[in-house]
Amino acid sequence: MNGLIYILAILGIAFVIMMVARGLLAVFFPKPDPKNPYIQMHQIKDTNDKNYDEYLNWLDKKGHGVPIPKFETPEDKKAKDKINKYL
Repeated sequence: MNGLIYILAILGIAFVIMMVARGLLAVFFPKPDPKNPYIQMHQIKDTNDKNYDEYLNWLDKKGHGVPIPKFETPEDKKAKDKINKYL
């Protein structure tokens, strides 16, 4: 009878340790949230716009030459091609 109590106590302690470890792992190493690809593309476009504006301001302040063309996202390129097709 005493052996059964010891085994149950050890299993209970092991369970508690396992749950604490899982909780700590979840806090320190959270799983990345899967993002909507449309949101990601919009964020990339916004970042690209901000970076280009910052680049143009930098050129104005430093007095450097002609700016290089802005990098186009695939969606920008498709829209531009579609517009040029009808012009």
